[in-house]
Amino acid sequence: GAELASNCALALVAAPCVVYVRVMIVLAQASATLVSLTKGEMLSQTIPTKLQAYLASGRPILASLDGWAAELVTAAGAGLASPAEDVEGLARNVRRLMAMEEEARLRMGEAGRILFQQQFRPDTLAERLVARLRQLLA
Repeated sequence: GAELASNCALALVAAPCVVYVRVMIVLAQASATLVSLTKGEMLSQTIPTKLQAYLASGRPILASLDGWAAELVTAAGAGLASPAEDVEGLARNVRRLMAMEEEARLRMGEAGRILFQQQFRPDTLAERLVARLRQLLA
């Protein structure tokens, strides 16, 4: 906690609850985003909604979680992932991200935005759901 913050000069800001439109404004001011989940079989099989918002924001992602979501972040090149509850791994990734050139961080953010556009836009998800329902009802 405190050691990580002092060693990395990391500033964490906890924002109050806001509507989604305003979330994107807040995220646009961030250097990076953090998504974390605790260990658990069910949690390793989910993609948190906040991860989708972070992808859309075009900011690099620090992911401290297991399973599909971690694979998604790393495979897309959208950020750095460490296992859930791995404090040392998360600290290592914070240091790695801080040491990167700005251009590398921008590429990570853009990779996340592209992934969001291809896979998670609400209209894309709705089209897939309708297609699947039609397939099941045929």
